[in-house]
Amino acid sequence: MLRAKPWFEESPTPVELAELAACEGEYSHKYSTLSPIGSGAFGFVWTAVDKAQNKEVVVKFIKKEKILEDCWVEDPKLGKVSLEIAILSRVEHANIIKVLDVFENQGFFQLVMEKHGSGLDLFAFIDCHPSLDEPLASYIFRQVRGSRAVWAGWTTGKSVLQSSGRHTGSDC
Repeated sequence: MLRAKPWFEESPTPVELAELAACEGEYSHKYSTLSPIGSGAFGFVWTAVDKAQNKEVVVKFIKKEKILEDCWVEDPKLGKVSLEIAILSRVEHANIIKVLDVFENQGFFQLVMEKHGSGLDLFAFIDCHPSLDEPLASYIFRQVRGSRAVWAGWTTGKSVLQSSGRHTGSDC
């Protein structure tokens, strides 16, 4: 498995966000970007608010140039996007956060998702709670089951895309 270094060690500041032009385009007409949550190899995540509904959401800004060449697919509804976006925009499962919108500008995809909880990752949570009671452990395993749904969607989506000649890579 390929591992990329984080693009940003921390999410960009509001000034850096503006300089990157990450929020430009259709996204900025519908959402106001609020505060950083985290970052990774392909981009960064911020909270935002839907201007019409005044509802808080989470936005993953994915830098297009960071997407591996073999991880681009042609989605019938979204056009040319990363495999991650193609799959997550289709997966519907009670334990998977729902994708609400997908936008793009010249440099970024803006993947808008519903906000759920504090966003603490599982490893950090277990470190904070080394003794899990049964209801909490059951809840965590429901999340794992949701991950299996994503995996099933990925493998199905990948085989469909491969059979149609739209995806040939194996590193995604």
